[in-house]
Amino acid sequence: KGGDSQLQVPAVSFEALLETLSVLLSRPSMAEPAALALYTMLHGNPTFRDTLLSRSDLDTLIFPLLERVYNAEHARAPASLYVVVIVLLTFSEDSGFNTTAFQHLEMTTVPWYQERYMKKVSLGSLYILVTLRLLVYNLSRLNDFYLLENTLAILSNISPHAEQLHPYACQRMLAVLLTVTKKYSAYYDKFTQAQAGGAEQQQQQNLEQMLHVYSRCVEVMLRAV
Repeated sequence: KGGDSQLQVPAVSFEALLETLSVLLSRPSMAEPAALALYTMLHGNPTFRDTLLSRSDLDTLIFPLLERVYNAEHARAPASLYVVVIVLLTFSEDSGFNTTAFQHLEMTTVPWYQERYMKKVSLGSLYILVTLRLLVYNLSRLNDFYLLENTLAILSNISPHAEQLHPYACQRMLAVLLTVTKKYSAYYDKFTQAQAGGAEQQQQQNLEQMLHVYSRCVEVMLRAV
């Protein structure tokens, strides 16, 4: 009451906030709004972002985010997947985080990764594995250029810091490089044949677009390996 009253700003414990986000991200019914909240705070509050990136226990946040990307085919809408990928891209833009992900953060097991049983895998290796899986899924199913560019950006950011990669991560990097190289070669042949044969302009444009897509993939993968 009166002119001397002051607005009381509620204090929020950073530790409590981080713990709450970690718990919510691990719950399928709450993961989407939790990821959106994390995205909003990362991009709307520089202090929060800097404080978060300075921590050495970010696996509690990253692990459930990677699980959501791993299960991309179950995403209710592309927008929900975009949010998670942009959050992962934001983390990958910090060199300190990338170094920590490979040197200091190790996952004992990864129960949701079905292609290969892994134990004692670095967060960095898991980051690369999940991103590669999303890349392949996008190329074969979604054909989403926006998602492709952000996925390639993650690989470009994190791969220079890779060290002591899990053997399966090394195997997948080489396998994906081989796959996109073959696809590029196939589209190059189709494009040159279409030009030589006087194919319709729309067909040539479609082939040229796919040629550009796989050219970008080959470029990034060559740098990564």
